[in-house]
Amino acid sequence: LLAYLFSFLGMIVIWGIGMAISYPGNTTSDSNDIIYTALGINNMKSMVPVVYILFIRFFWNIGYAIFGNVNASLAVCTAMHVLVISSMISYLVSRLYRYGVKKWICLSVWLFYAVVPYNIQLCHTIWKDIPFAAFVFFFSILIWEQYEENDTQSLLAESFRLLLLLISAMGICLMRNNGFFAYIFFMPFGIYLFYKKNKKVVITLLVAFVL
Repeated sequence: LLAYLFSFLGMIVIWGIGMAISYPGNTTSDSNDIIYTALGINNMKSMVPVVYILFIRFFWNIGYAIFGNVNASLAVCTAMHVLVISSMISYLVSRLYRYGVKKWICLSVWLFYAVVPYNIQLCHTIWKDIPFAAFVFFFSILIWEQYEENDTQSLLAESFRLLLLLISAMGICLMRNNGFFAYIFFMPFGIYLFYKKNKKVVITLLVAFVL
């Protein structure tokens, strides 16, 4: 838990400084299209996932209700990117530490994500590809973790990890329109890995597929 907290808070500080420099966030033509769609100015397009549009609309409305201007609204959306992605990376660092990986390696992994400029820039950019990549990253960590875990984990810990696995799997399917096909491609391998080892993981993967 301490490794997670130190990693998370450290990334929030560093990425928060980067966000202040690039306030209210990085936008491109794709970003503008997403924002206009979320605001109802543009019509929905098949290339932009509905879930991501709803995500941006929800936090944009919160930002506008509190601060009353578009820059602050965009900043709230950017901040949510930072919170979600930094929590996923911190989960990786905490897992590496928990499994006995040397501290300097854990620190190197953290530094790579925390201070490499393009990681900071991408985290502050309103693109559908960013959360999709984050969910693929997080899903990969959880699959690895489930494969390495033994049967001694508590029911609460097991349920929590399965819930995270479900959320990350659904994120892959919903945060990019072709993500569903990538998930279908993974399914046979996931079933093969866990059919004998942990059938609860197989059930979770199937539930994500159905939902």
